[in-house]
Amino acid sequence: METNNTLYTYGDEKTELSKFIHLLKHNRINCVVDIRENIPKCNYETKLLYNSTKEAVKEELKTNNIYYLDFHSLLGKYSFSSYNKRGCLIYDKAVVEENFIKGIERLKVGIHKGYSIIILEKENTIYNSIRFNIIGRFLAVEGYNINHFKNEHEYNTHQQLLAIKSQQELRRKNKKDEARSLGRTGEEIAALYLMKNGFQILDRNWNLYKGCELDIVARKNNRLHFIEVKTRSSDKYGSPQMAINRNKMKNIGKAIQQYRYKNGFYQIEHQIDSIGIVYHNENDYTLEYYPDIRIYYTPNYNIPYRNR
Repeated sequence: METNNTLYTYGDEKTELSKFIHLLKHNRINCVVDIRENIPKCNYETKLLYNSTKEAVKEELKTNNIYYLDFHSLLGKYSFSSYNKRGCLIYDKAVVEENFIKGIERLKVGIHKGYSIIILEKENTIYNSIRFNIIGRFLAVEGYNINHFKNEHEYNTHQQLLAIKSQQELRRKNKKDEARSLGRTGEEIAALYLMKNGFQILDRNWNLYKGCELDIVARKNNRLHFIEVKTRSSDKYGSPQMAINRNKMKNIGKAIQQYRYKNGFYQIEHQIDSIGIVYHNENDYTLEYYPDIRIYYTPNYNIPYRNR
């Protein structure tokens, strides 16, 4: 057999077994390395790969002269210590596990003998998969060509997927940066509006903890105003106030309680206000001020604040 240092991967979500075998033959793949957990029973009526037992898959592949190896205990199963608190595998910990090293060495032997191998995994979303984040990443660094199937007909190389992922992350970062910049611009406009209307600004972006902050704290006529500022670049999907839901109101309430306690504002009455801004540019924006928005939230229903 001729060695080509190429490995394929595939996620088996609701794929017909016959179509999977066609994919293997079309790409001249002659060995399936299965890292999935075993399926308790087989559905012979639909012949779906994802709910067929490993024994059934193995027998079907054997009739088509394709080797089958069960590597779940080697490359599909990891110790508890290799996961973070969110349940995600940690690369540096996973690749030093004894079973992983054994599994990788056996893969390398098979590839060097000339077998065309595909890693079969249950997870269909490539960026959440072991085959991409752990196995593919490890072997790509060592010079192997990794091709990840995105459907039954197309695949991307590991390098292509890394480039796509990098572009996606950059777009998300740019979008977040734009949202932060828009939010800061909206808060500047809101603060100027309040000062022009007789408010004394006491604090801005007072943070109790992430997701629980006060945009603007102001005072007028011996009354505290806690102002939530919402800025959007368009009202296509509704007014900015639609983002103020019951959960947000609860967080604002927690922050207000701590703010009053820490600053000694025990006897002063307060209210929660909102300013909604639709911002296009510095010369083209609309601002609406909504006083005392608590009256729009009932005890039993999550009713978003709407324009009056």
